[in-house]
Amino acid sequence: MLISPQKQLNREDALATIDWDEEVKEKWQKIVEDPQYMSSEESAEEEDNDGHKRVVFKVKSLSWERKELRLGKKSLDQHFLGRQSRRAVLKRVKRVRGHILSDRPRPAKVYKWGVKKLQPRNLFPNSATESTSSISRSYVSLGEPVNASTPM
Repeated sequence: MLISPQKQLNREDALATIDWDEEVKEKWQKIVEDPQYMSSEESAEEEDNDGHKRVVFKVKSLSWERKELRLGKKSLDQHFLGRQSRRAVLKRVKRVRGHILSDRPRPAKVYKWGVKKLQPRNLFPNSATESTSSISRSYVSLGEPVNASTPM
């Protein structure tokens, strides 16, 4: 698993130059500065149309990430690339969305607009008491149960 410090610097640069309201930039500054909000990447080999192998980065999605966060990071990445020379873009290692989710847990500092709520999950799906037992319901995120009375 790899979290690229260069990707973080690229997003910081993009945030400084993108045409967003200052209030929106302030909200995103906290996300860009926190590497826990960055998708993991792992290198892999891919064969192109000519049969040549090349290295690609497979990006692992964050299971707890909201659509707004994912699309905002994508906008920053595209803005950064749009400001690069053609040569720099061509030299860049290709990134492809992988089909595997990252196993990274939710960050300690949660920004509600960027992180999904914990979802209730039945721990005893075949239990006869599943609809009446308060013990049978627990809120889980990535396999980590928390007390059902804990506010989200």
